[in-house]
Amino acid sequence: IMITEERLLDGDFDFPIIIVKNARAAMARIYSSFYGIDYSRLQFIGITGTNGKTSTASFLYEILLHAGKKCGFVGTGKLLAGRKILNDTFYSMTTPDPDILYKSIKEMQIAECEYVVMEVSSHALFFDKLAPISFEIAAFTNLSEEHLDFHKNIDEYLSAKKKLFTMTKSAIFNVDDKYGRELYESFTQEKEGIGIIWCRDAYARDIVNKGFDGVEYIYREKIRSIKIKLKTAGAYNIYNSMIAIKAAIMLGIPLCVAKEALESIDRIEGRFEIFNSDVHVIIDYAHTPYALYSLLLSINSLKQKSQRLTLVFGCGGARDKLKRPKMGKIAEEYADELIISSDNSRSENETDIISDILSGMKFPNRHKVIVSRKEAIKHAILNARCGDIIALVGKGHERYNIDKDGIHHFSEREIIEEALEARKKKNI
Repeated sequence: IMITEERLLDGDFDFPIIIVKNARAAMARIYSSFYGIDYSRLQFIGITGTNGKTSTASFLYEILLHAGKKCGFVGTGKLLAGRKILNDTFYSMTTPDPDILYKSIKEMQIAECEYVVMEVSSHALFFDKLAPISFEIAAFTNLSEEHLDFHKNIDEYLSAKKKLFTMTKSAIFNVDDKYGRELYESFTQEKEGIGIIWCRDAYARDIVNKGFDGVEYIYREKIRSIKIKLKTAGAYNIYNSMIAIKAAIMLGIPLCVAKEALESIDRIEGRFEIFNSDVHVIIDYAHTPYALYSLLLSINSLKQKSQRLTLVFGCGGARDKLKRPKMGKIAEEYADELIISSDNSRSENETDIISDILSGMKFPNRHKVIVSRKEAIKHAILNARCGDIIALVGKGHERYNIDKDGIHHFSEREIIEEALEARKKKNI
């Protein structure tokens, strides 16, 4: 069968041809129908935005499981039905293509999941991957420059995100984000706004940043309030957790249950994931200028004057080139030591990508370039002083690297363990 949006030239074809207005939406519906998805048995919660999707989705997912609900998860590098992993080792997408997506949803249905928590990318919305799905709740975390190699500009990027809010019964918005406020004001159905600066329907007060031990705050609404003690570090997790709490409440989960679940979470893989030894090593997925800026601000707010911050990062190949010099500038401003390295170079030359990063820096010769990411990580850890902080940024949860030769196993966690063990043997 061929699905097409254009009438083909006359001729004899030995297969059926179906002409449709939107071929991608049609393919999504075909896969949904093929796998027999029963939407009456599933409630979908979609989370979109530039940064914070994975953390927010993970928080909500854990709350639902803690509440005794059967739940599926569709997120960056991870597909789950309950605790069962559905994806292979090298799965990397945020919202997968229809052939994988609807097969996974069918497995969630077979596992009797009541809910599906889904990270929703702008690409998925642009390409109508989710055409058959109606969302119970949609949430917006924030918006900053990303994927501008694909979207023409920030307005087109926002337009893709907006599509999710035409597919939902109700919505939650981070109103401290200017685009979130825009969407909140224009959304005409049931809506909730969360913030720290702007007080709408839920807001945070009495914030206590406990450094690497997490963050505390009072979650407040008009009729209730509760203290939340997160073990996950990073002040931005206040926003992520508040969206998760509000979504849980809208789904009928008691606030006290949401609190218990959030406070039981030690870490989210690849999101400010901390490895403590005589040095502190942080793995984070930040791969946009704003995410890097937010991460480095958070780390600098935690570190003591005697501690140095060493940043190891690169930029992905065959992706938005405009962000590379911007990230170089941010890295140079907020890190004490900087090692520029490789990160999923794909079809591009690693040194070309690094040159783009260096072009945004005023003093590129003051920092090291170590193309091999493994060697860069080892160098950073082995040359750190006791108590220093090393941030490995860009790969996060990933356990692979992509270059011209394809996909290869690559685990930053394994490299960290080896380097920390080497520090012990050298008695650094």
